[in-house]
Amino acid sequence: MKKLPKILVFVLISLFCLKSNAQTFGIKGGLSLATMLEKDNDTTVSNDYKMKPGIHFGITANIPLNSYLSVESGLIVTNKGFQIEVVSNGNGYLGRISLYYIEVPITLRASHKLNDEKI
Repeated sequence: MKKLPKILVFVLISLFCLKSNAQTFGIKGGLSLATMLEKDNDTTVSNDYKMKPGIHFGITANIPLNSYLSVESGLIVTNKGFQIEVVSNGNGYLGRISLYYIEVPITLRASHKLNDEKI
C-alpha cells in the first residue's frame, strides 16, 4: 500500500511527458438493469426486490499513449435501484428506490494492426 502513491505519481508524470496525439472524445449511453441485495448476518431481506430499469450516459475520452496502447476515461452518470411490491391486508403498494452514481472508469486499451487496419 505504501508503493501506491509512488506508482500514481510516476504514472501522472509519465502522462504529462508524452507528446500530444489526437484524442478521441465520445458519448456513451445505454440501459442499466439493476437490483439490490440486502442481507443481515443470517437472513436475506431482499428476496422480494425486483429489477428496476435505468439509464447511464456520459462523455468519454480516448488518449493514445503510443501506437499500441491508449487510456480511455470518462464521466458516466448511472441510475440504479430496485422496486418492491408489497400486499398487506388486501392493500398493495409499489415502492421504487432510485440511486444515482457518478462513475469515472479508467480503461487501458491495447490495439494491433492487422493487414494495415487498426482494430
